[in-house]
Amino acid sequence: MADHYLRGCTDYRAYRTTLNVNVQDDRLAAAIGVPIIRMKQGSGTYNERKSETLCDNMADILGTTIGNCRTNAGLQISP
Repeated sequence: MADHYLRGCTDYRAYRTTLNVNVQDDRLAAAIGVPIIRMKQGSGTYNERKSETLCDNMADILGTTIGNCRTNAGLQISP
């Protein structure tokens, strides 16, 4: 697995709602190493490369796979 880019947090938060996962923004932010203020802002305000481990955390906390996060939560494979 490769590192990924997280392009904002809006899609990630929306995906949590779609999956009906009851987890707070601060816990989501901690799981993927995002400052809580960035978690609350729109998709164009945050763009950072995330390690394989943090991507695993993202998928685990949502109870899904990294592939699904790429499709539905704004996660993109880094070059």
